Amino acid sequence: MCRSIIGFLTLLVFATILVFPTVAAVEARSPRHPTFKKDTLYSTARARLVQSGWRPAKKRKASECEEGDDLCKRYPEMRACAGTGEGNCLFCWKKGGYLIIVTTVYDPPLVDAVEPRASCP
Repeated sequence: MCRSIIGFLTLLVFATILVFPTVAAVEARSPRHPTFKKDTLYSTARARLVQSGWRPAKKRKASECEEGDDLCKRYPEMRACAGTGEGNCLFCWKKGGYLIIVTTVYDPPLVDAVEPRASCP
């Protein structure tokens, strides 16, 4: 009885691994997302992203930006800013079928983090 339970649990674990890959396994199949030192100017990070084959995800037209939103006009990949005055913004990038979000702070924007994402806001 004990062996059959252990055999069943082992089978269940292997089936789960095969059917539901872990986040690490999914990330291993994706292009390695770039890293930047904290507080790198976003313009510098942006140039490196373009140079390494990343492209702005779903370009936005300058006419869709709010009046006076210079970041939106300069960076069509910008998806959202917090509106707190601290410059917390999200920029969405794609390479192949993979997406990353670059989070910035301050003005001019400085890179705070880069994370893989399933979709852009």
